[in-house]
Amino acid sequence: MKSCVELEDKLNKIDGRGYKAYEDIRGEYEFQNYVLSVDHVQGDPFAPPSKVRITVNQSDAGFPFELYDSECKRVAVVDFLTRLFGRNIKKYHSKIYGTGKSGLILIDSCGQEILDRTSIVIDKKKVEARFEVGLPASGRTIMGRCAKTIFFETLPKIVSETLFFKNIDHSLMEKQVKLSVDQKFLRDGIAKEGLVAFVANGSILPRESGISSKPMMDAVPFMSPETMEVEFKLPYHGNI
Repeated sequence: MKSCVELEDKLNKIDGRGYKAYEDIRGEYEFQNYVLSVDHVQGDPFAPPSKVRITVNQSDAGFPFELYDSECKRVAVVDFLTRLFGRNIKKYHSKIYGTGKSGLILIDSCGQEILDRTSIVIDKKKVEARFEVGLPASGRTIMGRCAKTIFFETLPKIVSETLFFKNIDHSLMEKQVKLSVDQKFLRDGIAKEGLVAFVANGSILPRESGISSKPMMDAVPFMSPETMEVEFKLPYHGNI
């Protein structure tokens, strides 16, 4: 494994060269408290962005095992961290003006559903983020200094506030984990009762448009006929 200093030296060396020289940065680099892996380097600025991973040892990341000790909890955590990584991209990443996809930092975009994602991996040994970076260029000339800004200024901030438990809002993560546990409990309960669906009284079912997942404003809340009402007691949110 190479040191982050070697990555910096390579970016300095290839600055101003043809885009293919970015191939030289493929590999793994050890930073202070994480490992940066450049797994795939795009062929030109207009190609799909380069594939990058950042891996933090769990001993440094510090995520309590009880937050991901079951499948539904793990799914909630990786979904939460994917969303958080995306928000931190917007928070810390300034637009880089270049050719094609220059300067983009992208991670899986999330809708309103809590879903399993490969963009974040978490277990007892590590937490890992998988994302894409558009390596910056002017035309097909490497902008090495802009790439250094991404790897040595922007990404460390994103990583610090996403992949280290001490730096994130614990209550928000725990809230999503509890919601996921309740969802699984409810789905299992529906199956046991021989039901096919459960809609809570007060739910807003209409969306604001056919291409939006946001609820319609001023919509009439759903109310079940009394003859079809069923009640479940959820582990965290009680009776529903």
